[in-house]
Amino acid sequence: MINNLQLQDWFDSLHKELETAYLQHTEPWKQSGFSGPEDRWVSCRKPIADCIEANGAFLDIGCANGYLLECVMNWLKEKNLSVTEAQRKNSFSCGGK
Repeated sequence: MINNLQLQDWFDSLHKELETAYLQHTEPWKQSGFSGPEDRWVSCRKPIADCIEANGAFLDIGCANGYLLECVMNWLKEKNLSVTEAQRKNSFSCGGK
């Protein structure tokens, strides 16, 4: 069984490893952990915005650099809709614009 200190060490190590891997890229979709070209990002992620039918809040769990939230907000503008970043207690901002 893993204790809390070991678990925190594992999360810290994974965080550092992922942050280093993501930030080596200059493209924001790759900094979100997505491989491939931007048009593939759009084709795989825009359906999320297509499912939103009303203004509201959007919770992006595991948000990396906030690019998904930023894209969803922009795609929804095309439909005259808007979302705000949902905040959960003990959560942090993803940095969406």
